[in-house]
Amino acid sequence: MQETTLNSYQIIKTVHSSLRFSLYQAKQMETGQIVLLKTPDTQRLDDEQLKQDLMNEAHTHLKLSHPQIRKVYEIREEKVTAYLIGEYIEGMSLSAYLKINSDSPPIELTLSWLKELLEALSYAHKQDCIHLNLNPYNLIVDNTNSVHIIGFGKNHDAYKTANEKNGTYHPLLYLAPELFQAGIALPQSDLYSFAVIAYQILCGVVPWRIDLQLSPEKQKQQSLCRAVIMPEILHKQVPDWLFTALLQCLKLDPHQRFANAEELITVFNEQENWLPKEDEKVESVQKVEKIESIEEVEKIEKVEKVEETEKKELPNSQAASSKTEFATPKYPAPESFITEIKETKKLKKTFKILIWLSLIIILFIIIKYIAFGNRPKFTSVADSTQVEISEEPLNENLPIAMVLVPADTLVMGNISPEAEDDEFPLLTIGIPAFYISKKEISQAEWMMVFSNNPAHSKDPELPVENVNFYDIIDFCNQKSILDGFEPCYDYYDDEVVCNFSANGYRLPTEAEWEFAAKGGKRNDFFVYSGSDKADEVGWYNENSDAQSHPSGQKKPNQLGIYDLSGNIFEWVWNWYVPYSSRNYDPYKGPDKGIDKVIRGGSWYHNASEMRVTNRNFAKPYTKNAYLGFRVVRTYSPR
Repeated sequence: MQETTLNSYQIIKTVHSSLRFSLYQAKQMETGQIVLLKTPDTQRLDDEQLKQDLMNEAHTHLKLSHPQIRKVYEIREEKVTAYLIGEYIEGMSLSAYLKINSDSPPIELTLSWLKELLEALSYAHKQDCIHLNLNPYNLIVDNTNSVHIIGFGKNHDAYKTANEKNGTYHPLLYLAPELFQAGIALPQSDLYSFAVIAYQILCGVVPWRIDLQLSPEKQKQQSLCRAVIMPEILHKQVPDWLFTALLQCLKLDPHQRFANAEELITVFNEQENWLPKEDEKVESVQKVEKIESIEEVEKIEKVEKVEETEKKELPNSQAASSKTEFATPKYPAPESFITEIKETKKLKKTFKILIWLSLIIILFIIIKYIAFGNRPKFTSVADSTQVEISEEPLNENLPIAMVLVPADTLVMGNISPEAEDDEFPLLTIGIPAFYISKKEISQAEWMMVFSNNPAHSKDPELPVENVNFYDIIDFCNQKSILDGFEPCYDYYDDEVVCNFSANGYRLPTEAEWEFAAKGGKRNDFFVYSGSDKADEVGWYNENSDAQSHPSGQKKPNQLGIYDLSGNIFEWVWNWYVPYSSRNYDPYKGPDKGIDKVIRGGSWYHNASEMRVTNRNFAKPYTKNAYLGFRVVRTYSPR
């Protein structure tokens, strides 16, 4: 190709070209130093925003000096354009490396890469630099098999201009949920991206089953709703400690991840003895070609013992002739290897004993609490998010503060431009009078009934979350009994039925919830419960600091009820169906379904989810950090 120049630099070749920037290998003509030049695309030299983005990236990198982070030497700004001058690293992107090498890298090399990344991230975070766009396209594997990070200082939405090729993963899949949904940047955001990359290196794919024919945004939504694939399913061997660490990094709630990269480095350092040392590996390769089984090792030991005995008992001449009869094996097993196999055998035996003990304990629990329990239990899918639950004394039983909602007629739904498809056609429903709790049920109130607190963020004043539909059914019945009311719920086979004439606690129907959220207004209601301004009445992703808050800190609605918009989503009684389905009681809802309705939005979601007519749904066994409830009671005049 014909060489060109840029000021004092001679362009050698184009390294990469995108819709925004071009990267070149260049030589400084005076010193001969090989560098990287990054400039805006030639078709967009007059794009001031592009120029500013390049300046931001350069200034961020100029603050960083770490062997695993690409150096930036300077940024030059001219009338027409600007260009970044940085370290040229001979190698290829991690994305290209993984595409060329279909087999996973050796575990030793993978662990080395991951530690290099973590040490670089730990350093950068201490300089108040969060990457925000960590993905295989922003990592370079050099010719010495060391990994380097590039791309600090980019906007978190740089993925929007990505032009990934067929068969590759879009950069959006590596972006942390809080960045994607709320634009919240935390050091833990980089740890999420790190875990996606680590999983891909180890298993050859991203951690979830993704339909690559969908748009990048829909692929991202799929990843947020699907469980991480067990490596064994992909026939990949990943150390348990490493997979456990990656699962923690992949938590949707950033506060459930490791607090920082240093914590994760500690986990890696604690596993240094997991791999054989270099001299042991060399010795093992030289001396042990193939040992098929423990029995073969034991056979080798026996031969060695016999040989030693013969050598002691026979004269020198006989000992010499005996070598042909009792020859030393050509590839004896090292003593350390034999000891390791014996210990493995003991561990397998111990593991079998533990399995049997576990089965006995499970059988005992089934017999005591299910076969002979006072009430049936539902079989539900275990939640993928594990929370430490500790037994504590019950709190003093106190009444739940409630507000009376007078009987009226509700026009349910919404036909305004912002309404979604499942918010219309409008339904006219008669609503009997009922009481509703002023606030979301708190952890302190939950602990009046149960001795364990399931919440992710534990604080007696915070709303209880991480509870599924059936947990709440149990709470309502038990709290009703404690307060001297008639329980509303009963079980028939695997179905819950509700006695709406009982005076105990229950979940609101969807119509009751919406009527209360509208402040008892059949028409002329606010967008959110109590205001047309989201910040006045609710916590959502732009004001929540990525966490729930004690109920009652925002402005109440016209009925004096708090947090019907925002803070946490709330379970309601109804199964989810479109309003156009008319073969059910619109007040009590359909008798059967797959998903339960949830209402109100949360600290984790955007403001549109907080609208009083917005509908969402979840499987009844769902548990997470942004889903809780409030209760109602049927009004009965004395």
